[in-house]
Amino acid sequence: MTDYVKAKVMRLADLNSTCPPRHTKTDAFTMIGEDTGAQNFVLFNVEIHPGGQAEPDTHPGREHCYFVLSGIGDAMVDGKTFTLHPGDCLWIPPGAEHGVKAVGSQTLRFVVVTAPPPWVAVDDVS
Repeated sequence: MTDYVKAKVMRLADLNSTCPPRHTKTDAFTMIGEDTGAQNFVLFNVEIHPGGQAEPDTHPGREHCYFVLSGIGDAMVDGKTFTLHPGDCLWIPPGAEHGVKAVGSQTLRFVVVTAPPPWVAVDDVS
């Protein structure tokens, strides 16, 4: 049985950011993380600043989606480019090579959901 914490609000203004590996000019805030007891997903708020990017990477066995809040980005998934605008949601299947960069002079802000989260073991079946 999972030890979940009680319901609570995570305020972006109260969280510390990190720049994840293989990212430049990026602030990532873990909104729903391992400390909640979550076993099915992790949720990040990500800001890629002008000139920044998340270099191509793969995550076998883990689904991803990006929901764009503001700014414009170019995402690459398995060699195909997608231009992302506010309100767009990009689905990234398990094992797909993917990356994203900010376009223009605005910060690209988006929510990332990954399932299952990195602290849960997965079979490499992608």
